[in-house]
Amino acid sequence: MTERLYFNDSYCFEASSLVTKAEFDTEKSEWSLVLDRTIFHPSGGGQPSDEGQISSHRVLSLATDKDLAIIRHNVACKEGASFSPGDLVFLKVDEVVRRRHARLHSAGHLMDVAVRKMGLMFEPSKAYHYPEGSYVEYHGSVPVEERELIAKKIMSVANETIQKTKDTDLVKSRVGEDGTRLVFLSSEDIGCPCGGTHVKHVKEIEHVTVTRLVKKKKFIRVCYSVTNLQ
Repeated sequence: MTERLYFNDSYCFEASSLVTKAEFDTEKSEWSLVLDRTIFHPSGGGQPSDEGQISSHRVLSLATDKDLAIIRHNVACKEGASFSPGDLVFLKVDEVVRRRHARLHSAGHLMDVAVRKMGLMFEPSKAYHYPEGSYVEYHGSVPVEERELIAKKIMSVANETIQKTKDTDLVKSRVGEDGTRLVFLSSEDIGCPCGGTHVKHVKEIEHVTVTRLVKKKKFIRVCYSVTNLQ
């Protein structure tokens, strides 16, 4: 089982780890590494994978083996490089990319908070927290003539929540009785099952813009963007 250090600290950008399994793909000239613990978040839950290096070797991709509860790190191979179980390696996540992903992801959760505070009868379905085309999708519908007004209201409530959240009211997470990790953006958040990375405080999101509401079959999609995204 790979210990996910980012569960407790999304701003842990460097760490050491031990290799538990190492396989070399001769065709691709890359290593697939399993580590005892990692700071790298693999894509999932609508959030993209982290970028960075393992002992100065570029991480090409990340994959989760849910059956074994491990994360595979596919690493570009420099000439003469090799890895073996028991090796100590050093991990470094690209901080700019991580912070970007965390802001977008937390902003998506903020959409949920705003929708709930407005009393909208939307049931969360899926989300897409990539820099291009971020959205949160819900089971539900909104009349065409009301979509622009509701989009503006969601944006207003979301940004008001950012401004009114106390500086001491930090983003928190805990593990529920069934082992699921729950994330709370603030004390007024009822919590959401989540395996991704987040800001430490909602004010780091700065400002969100709800660009539009779109009907997708039986779903309503809330499209959003985040200001000053590097």
